[in-house]
Parts: sequence; C-alpha cells; structure tokens
Amino acid sequence: MSKYTELIWACDRLWSCLVAHGMNYRCVICGMPGDDSHHWFYIRSVHQYRWTLKNGVYMCRIHHGEAESNPAQLRLKIKTDYPHLWAWAEAQPPLVSRPISTWQIKDILAGLQHTAETLGVKQ
Repeated sequence: MSKYTELIWACDRLWSCLVAHGMNYRCVICGMPGDDSHHWFYIRSVHQYRWTLKNGVYMCRIHHGEAESNPAQLRLKIKTDYPHLWAWAEAQPPLVSRPISTWQIKDILAGLQHTAETLGVKQ
C-alpha cells in the first residue's frame, strides 16, 4: 500500500471517529446506537470536502443503507433537524474537481488529530 493510500485511510478512520463522537454515537435518523459514518452532502470521492466534519452524519446500518439508495430522505432530515449542517452545505461554493496532494492530506490528518485530541476522542 502506498503512503498516499495509508494517509487517506488514516484520515477516513479518524474522520469517522470524530463524526460518531459529534453525533453521540447515535443514528441521525432513529437515535439508536450507530454503526457507520456517512457523507451526507458531498460524496467521499470529492476530496475538497471528504474530511469536513459537517459533511458527516452517524447512522445505524439500516438507515445508512437507506441513505445510500435514497439520499433525498436523509437531506430532508438534515434540513429539518440539523439546520446548522444544512446552512453549511448551502454556503459551499461550487465544486472544482482537483487532485489532492500528499502534503495536503498530511495537513488534513494533522487537523483531524488536533480536533480528536481537543475533544478527547480516542484514535
């Protein structure tokens, strides 16, 4: 595995932990204990927002599967129950597709690690 891939996976794991922590480890839809972090606005292939915490919600496996097949339902829930996340999404500029470099990923990882340390989230 390349160093680039290792960094991406490290960011993904830490992002997921932070999203879960921010949602109190509960599904954003039903409130039951969650299992998965989900990119609710921008898909994970959009590196520009892939590790932005406001682009993540925590979900149980059932609702995660439903959100994958029907994202409009999740977006309506976000718009209704999490207006701060919806406001963030509406304020984002149009996407410009661009590759992300190793040093940019290292900076993102350092920022996620700092956030985790500040919040006391175990990595």
